[in-house]
Amino acid sequence: MKNLVKLSGMAAAVALLPAPLLAQDEAPVEVEAESSMEGESGVKISGYVGLVTDYRWRGASLSDEDPAVQGGFHASAGGFYAGVWGSNIGFLGDTVDPVTGATVNGSELEIDYYAGYGIPLSGSTTLDLQAKYVTFPGQEDAAFFRVSANLTGTAGKVNWGLHADYEPSQSDTLLAGNDNSYLYATASAPLGDSGFSVNGKVGRENGAFANEKIDWLLGVNKSVGGLDLAVQYIGTDQSGPGVDDTVVVSVSRSF
Repeated sequence: MKNLVKLSGMAAAVALLPAPLLAQDEAPVEVEAESSMEGESGVKISGYVGLVTDYRWRGASLSDEDPAVQGGFHASAGGFYAGVWGSNIGFLGDTVDPVTGATVNGSELEIDYYAGYGIPLSGSTTLDLQAKYVTFPGQEDAAFFRVSANLTGTAGKVNWGLHADYEPSQSDTLLAGNDNSYLYATASAPLGDSGFSVNGKVGRENGAFANEKIDWLLGVNKSVGGLDLAVQYIGTDQSGPGVDDTVVVSVSRSF
């Protein structure tokens, strides 16, 4: 019942996002909504909502290995874009204030706000620069800032990407005054004319969030009846609750 409350609450949060935040999800590099609306101003607006069996971030579960409802909106004009993305989470549990003894409720929601600019280079290659503010409503001392650089392109039918995320040192956040870096590579390609596609990722994280952690992902995707279906095998070089290898199934719809 607790998980159902979390999921229904997240669905309501996504549906009620205010109009000025009409944008997309986590980042164009990670999840790209396929459909969009374009107004007279030339601003394109797109979004998606989906359900995953486990919210995995850099190989680690942020939903306590429970299902998560996710969604967001993305707006772009020329090379500029901005958006908002959200998901229910389960890793920020309740804590006890050591001075007062009072229980401090942990956040059950993550909402990210991001903006960036894409720079076309030679051929199909693009350099994307992005800034993101990751928040956890109800637990303000956990929010942190991230900058990213993403180089993407195509080679034949293969889409590839080289990515770098950096969370600079920030006090009074989850970083606890330390910095963190994450480098990863991605690739995806269609499986002939089957309608299926395969995608993969390998990354290395070091700093406040992990000590030289390696993670990987291998997945299969297909669109059926307007729904995007995916099955992904996700793992890390570590062991323990939330970081063991797992299979994640997701279904989403773009609009």
